[in-house]
Amino acid sequence: MKGKVWKENYRKLCQQHWIIHDLELMSCVRRCSVCNKKFIKIDRTVHEDDDLSAYAEEHKMCYECAYWSVFLESPRPEGLQITGGVCYRVLPFVEEPTIYMLLGGRGEKHYFVTRQLEVIKSNDVWCIGRIPERFRDKLPDTGWFCNKSIYGKITNFNKRCNEIGCLDRYKCLRFKYELELENGPFNKVPEDWVAGGEHCLYFINTDLLENYVSPIKTE
Repeated sequence: MKGKVWKENYRKLCQQHWIIHDLELMSCVRRCSVCNKKFIKIDRTVHEDDDLSAYAEEHKMCYECAYWSVFLESPRPEGLQITGGVCYRVLPFVEEPTIYMLLGGRGEKHYFVTRQLEVIKSNDVWCIGRIPERFRDKLPDTGWFCNKSIYGKITNFNKRCNEIGCLDRYKCLRFKYELELENGPFNKVPEDWVAGGEHCLYFINTDLLENYVSPIKTE
């Protein structure tokens, strides 16, 4: 009998402990003012010197939303490029790196082309992070990583194209899409048209850029 009473009292004590624990935990739960997700309030006694934690607490944001909000409010870092919803720093090419230099992307050569048809060669590429969907409209893609062949093709001839009647125009990186904004399309591209059918020497298929796998790890 005594054993049963002891077990019952112990069960009640544990139940009270977990109720108190749950209440303490609930008091730390907040709802983000940006994404509306619930999160655990950051312990400022542990992160008292963390400016980002202070910003998150002041604006009632989760840590992720605070990070990207501060990123947007701060001056853009050198070499900022965005592709596939991921932020990178594509820094100038270091001609003669030494063993004491810390280069992003393991110091390997990478090539990037912007929507303005500017090409960048870099051996110092850093991944900043994947942009949450709620911030994508403020941080749109600026271009793509590409292979050396496309980089050379644009380097040799970096002009954009005005051929409004070209059937490859919607798949060509060079085409000036703004030409169709005022007067509409000059002609209609057949549904069964195969990109590259115009056999233009300067044609750059955007599918090759969009399907190119980034050489930099994002996770």
